[in-house]
Amino acid sequence: MEWRMMPNGFPPWQTVYDHFSKWNKRGVWEACSDRLVAYRREQAGRAAAPSYGIMDAQSVKTVYASEERGIDGGKKVKGHKRHIVVDLLGNLIVCHGPCRESQ
Repeated sequence: MEWRMMPNGFPPWQTVYDHFSKWNKRGVWEACSDRLVAYRREQAGRAAAPSYGIMDAQSVKTVYASEERGIDGGKKVKGHKRHIVVDLLGNLIVCHGPCRESQ
């Protein structure tokens, strides 16, 4: 996220980033996501906890050098590999690797 480009009406970007960072370290975002997934599943008439998961891997191009950077041999993509698991409704359960939507 471009922290310095916060819309008018928000506090200074440093304040917003500080709160975001603290919540991220405490696991607030992950807890919110878990509760929203459970709520959505219950609204769809399913158990709150999924019993099945669908796993996929995706190569994400990167422009910066990193020790973790590699090449996906099948697709010839330089960058990072992310692995995700979703439930049968498409709700994100686990993401390992660069998981921001903007990537």
